[in-house]
Amino acid sequence: MEQLPFSPFDSTLKEVLKNKYIKNVAEWLLGKEDTSILAQQSNSLWESSLSILFLINAVSIFEENEEKAVKDKIKNKSKAVARWLMQKRIESSDQKFIHWENVTWDTSVIIRAIALVLKEYPDEFSDHDKEEIKKSISKGISWLYHRFNKWEKEVKYPFGPADVAQILSTLIAIRTDFSNLYSNFLTENKKKSGEIEIEIVKYLLHSKTEKTLTIPISSEEDEEVLTYWWDDFFSTSEVVDSLAIFYNCYQFDEELSKEHKKILQFTKLALVRACIYFEQTQVDGMWGSHIDTIKVIYAYVRIRNLIPQSNNDSKEPLIMPEIHTIFKALRWMCDDKQIFSDGSFLHTMFLTVFYSHSLLEIFNGWEPANLKINQLYDDVIWFSPVRTTPERSKRLAAELHIGELNEQIADIINKLSKENEAKEVESLKYLKFKRASITLIITSLLFFFLGINFNAFQINFTLGTDKNLTIAYLSFSIPLVIAIITLVWKWDSLFKK
Repeated sequence: MEQLPFSPFDSTLKEVLKNKYIKNVAEWLLGKEDTSILAQQSNSLWESSLSILFLINAVSIFEENEEKAVKDKIKNKSKAVARWLMQKRIESSDQKFIHWENVTWDTSVIIRAIALVLKEYPDEFSDHDKEEIKKSISKGISWLYHRFNKWEKEVKYPFGPADVAQILSTLIAIRTDFSNLYSNFLTENKKKSGEIEIEIVKYLLHSKTEKTLTIPISSEEDEEVLTYWWDDFFSTSEVVDSLAIFYNCYQFDEELSKEHKKILQFTKLALVRACIYFEQTQVDGMWGSHIDTIKVIYAYVRIRNLIPQSNNDSKEPLIMPEIHTIFKALRWMCDDKQIFSDGSFLHTMFLTVFYSHSLLEIFNGWEPANLKINQLYDDVIWFSPVRTTPERSKRLAAELHIGELNEQIADIINKLSKENEAKEVESLKYLKFKRASITLIITSLLFFFLGINFNAFQINFTLGTDKNLTIAYLSFSIPLVIAIITLVWKWDSLFKK
């Protein structure tokens, strides 16, 4: 009898993924050599870089004692791969730029890899090596931006959106982990914070393709749903990943979120519609070829971690990967006819590298992975009949619209509040002026006539017979009038509850 994947049933999916899949694929990617990883044997820079990105991010799930050998091996080999990648860099003739193999996608991935190695293992490098890596990172992101500026005129090849998306992901990674390098990069390009990323995001949003999918509701009725995509499943997944990273970075920065509110709203809309596209185009948890399915499952799960999941008035998540869709994709991906005993995906390096990242994303970011296998199978069976429907798409659109309306309402309330406050201030000033004027007239007349009665001065304004009395009267009455007017003017603030 053929054994089902993900056993024993009393273990959680996380435990099974770690022990039977993630650890095995990590060992396969590390290779047999002492000072290199497997991808280096084919001289593949980008596969080596993606391998290192996976391995370093996977370190945290390995036990400190039981799997110390794996953790140490990852640290030692990561350092060696970073040095090897540095040797492969190509500097421009004017020494302004650095790239790898003159390919934008590869250069982006490599920069993130060496940056992550430096961030996680800084003590493994000398001060000189650290400075060399930082210089390479700085010149590398400058080259990426330089290429982006010439994208439409000079850089024309099939994976355009995927390459631009990688540039965005890399810039945000450097912005987050190496703020000084990022600040210098902005200064050199005479840009302010966020300006370059916004340029790239606008380009990606502009380059999208709108696809209206027709979904049958019944035998007599269809529903049309608007979705977004970029060229193919692979490119769409890359763009979705980078836009989600951008959104997450900017949304939780108070200054940036306020300054770029509109572009963040458009980004969120694009992510929701791309998510709808993924859901509407899947066939039993698969999206076309092997690489497409592996990439989509990664992006589909990752959106859930990076995008705020509910509006203020709703407890329902905005983007929630459907449990049966993810599980079917995972079940297909981890089938023993594809995942061999050595941990690889069909003994194929590029598929295995992307597969490793998808596994780790499901381990870290898919909430049902915390369930025991028997409970997970039960939940999948329960939800499986509920296919992706227009109603779900409508709900996603409605949730998004509710969020936009809430923001508009908040803006209107804030604006009305400021207008009312301004009107109240003007009204209060006018009231104060009237009260002060009336008080001035009354008190002035009162003290004037009292002065006459006291013979302080005569009606023709000549001094009274007693000059000392006149001076004393004026010295007393004038400050008193001023004090009364001041009291009337500040009446509201003094006696305000």
